[in-house]
Amino acid sequence: MAPTIDDCDDTNSNINPDTVWYLGVDSDADGYFGSQITATQCDNPGGYSTVVPTIDDCDDADSSINPDTVWYLGVDSDADGYFGSQITATQCDNPGGYSTVAPTIDDCDDSDISVYPNAPEICDGIDNDCDGTVDEGVITTFYADLDNDGYGDFSNWIEACSQPAGYVMDSSDCDDTDYTINPDATDIPNDGIDQDCNGEDQTTLELDQLNMIKISVTPNPFNDQINIKLPSSFNNTDFNIKVFDMNGRLILDKNLTSHNSYINISGLNKLEQAAYILRIERRKTGASVTKRMIKY
Repeated sequence: MAPTIDDCDDTNSNINPDTVWYLGVDSDADGYFGSQITATQCDNPGGYSTVVPTIDDCDDADSSINPDTVWYLGVDSDADGYFGSQITATQCDNPGGYSTVAPTIDDCDDSDISVYPNAPEICDGIDNDCDGTVDEGVITTFYADLDNDGYGDFSNWIEACSQPAGYVMDSSDCDDTDYTINPDATDIPNDGIDQDCNGEDQTTLELDQLNMIKISVTPNPFNDQINIKLPSSFNNTDFNIKVFDMNGRLILDKNLTSHNSYINISGLNKLEQAAYILRIERRKTGASVTKRMIKY
């Protein structure tokens, strides 16, 4: 009886009709095999191998899932809803509760439940809202008050959550070494010092001018006489009184002295019925005030 000639490669003992040929299947084309095809025969079916392929793709229908897949798990240690760190695992299978999407790590202190993105900023020296800035919008500027007059020095300041000793919120003291100098002080005229921090030393003329504004003249309209009421500081003070018509012509010019804070001018009934300008001038300083008067 003739022998069966069925060894297709009689020079290789591994190749014979019982040889198992393997073909790895990579359905999602991610470089990893999810299954295999086998054939038991002598000839290579084409593209097969006698080496068993590694079947390590746990989901051969998804190219993003394979042994090189990085799985992420966000860690929220303080349970405030924001992640402060992450755990990763590189493997095919999901370790459990992980995701292939990297979590947003935006909790700047995952040990403090009051610290997270957009949290209310509290003045406590901590970046509560994780924006990279500490105590923004809630810290207060205080100014040194070295002379303890209640007014601070604009150039000497600190920022703090609460008022430190020796500091105030005001910054308007123009000399913080002298408690008699501050915006609430009374300026002493002609001493070269700006006691009330208004930028200049008050002079006698300025005081006179302020007092001149307080002068009142009655009656108005007038007929025969007018009474000029002066501040008490002008008692027994010499004044020059002038009356002009509306064309600027001088009608009356008298030097008078106040008594009991009054000056009386009479004999005005000869004036025509018209409008006039009354000028009252302190002779010593030149401070003056004008009033518009009506003669009836």
